[in-house]
Amino acid sequence: MLGTLFVSVLGVTNEGEPVVEWRADQVTIYDNEKHAVLYLGVDEPGSFDVTIELLSYGVGLDIARDVIIPDTAIIPAGKCKGSVNVSVADEAVGGGSENGYRKLRIRLNEVIEGKAAIGDYGFIGIMDVNILGHSTSGTGCRSGSLRTSRVVVSEADGAAVLTFIVNEPLPHDIVLGYRVDLEWTGTASHAQHEIDYVYSVEHHRGGVFKNVILRAGDTSVDIRIDIIDDDEPENTEQFIVHLEHGHLSSALTMLSDSVIVDIEDNDRCPGPLQYEYYDGSCYFKVSLPGEPALKAADASELCLQHDGHLAIITGGMENTIVGGTADNREAWIGAIRDQDNMDTFIWFDGSPLVYDSWRQREPNNLRGNEDCVKTNHVRLGLWNDTPCRDRSVRIAVCEKPAVTRGHPQP
Repeated sequence: MLGTLFVSVLGVTNEGEPVVEWRADQVTIYDNEKHAVLYLGVDEPGSFDVTIELLSYGVGLDIARDVIIPDTAIIPAGKCKGSVNVSVADEAVGGGSENGYRKLRIRLNEVIEGKAAIGDYGFIGIMDVNILGHSTSGTGCRSGSLRTSRVVVSEADGAAVLTFIVNEPLPHDIVLGYRVDLEWTGTASHAQHEIDYVYSVEHHRGGVFKNVILRAGDTSVDIRIDIIDDDEPENTEQFIVHLEHGHLSSALTMLSDSVIVDIEDNDRCPGPLQYEYYDGSCYFKVSLPGEPALKAADASELCLQHDGHLAIITGGMENTIVGGTADNREAWIGAIRDQDNMDTFIWFDGSPLVYDSWRQREPNNLRGNEDCVKTNHVRLGLWNDTPCRDRSVRIAVCEKPAVTRGHPQP
């Protein structure tokens, strides 16, 4: 199982730049798993890559010898998320320490490319990767931790499954108490709002803990928190789970004892495809099986089959999201040449272009029949007029109205 961590841009500087910070502060793996995947995220995608310099140092680890970690992290243009792979070197597997864990500490040092900034006071700039191995102390003390301090689940999953692990099996059962807090003060979007009860989560109130048992000889136990889908479109909601472990302090060094759970909505953009939500619309990518050349007319038909239409773009952020939905590949959008005014482009529904993002020297109607438009030409979000049978285009970006309170938006 891979360790997972999320990084997010949660604010802006005085200059209006988004601020990069670690969204969670710990992830824990066994050394023989060898890999941890660290995810970076931003609230809104940008038109250019954001590259962040990373500085790393180890506790019980030799950075140059024991781990493999890149010097930079990248959030790609048009995306809200990037990833960094951290690996434990073969020579470091099976290594030990007094309490059975070693630590890799990673600092966000500076943004070296793109529009973003590193936060200072009040932002999390350092995170820990805990690497569990064997204990060398001979005292019988173990180390234990939740896998990560933040997880993301969908309403459709029906549950959040949180895994607690120890570096070595214990000779006897241990009881772990846990408590679900729906109204913790660390978020404005908690799972139980003061006005609107959004989610029902299995929990006990008043500080009462439920229990799970880590059996003798085992090294992990799952904590299952059931989530009931409310069938209503909502923003991402959160709750937090705390472990009660004071009675274990003599036998267990606890590394991470709480986890934030993000519940992602599955009702705003229902359907079988991957969707990007923005400002009342759901955007999705379509192609023919095997991704052969796709004519614009066939792209429009594919959109209709999924209750949508080719994307209509009215602003810069929407243009970036459409380009990112296409994974920065050339894709059809819904602009066409106005047959009543051949020097003008309109949207397929007859509405005018109130926004455009033409590449330099475009549109040029180079072949005399360039009546359709593709995006991501040369660079993310740049448009080009092209023949409607352009064989270089293999995908399209569609748009459909999001659902609000049981009904699609008009």
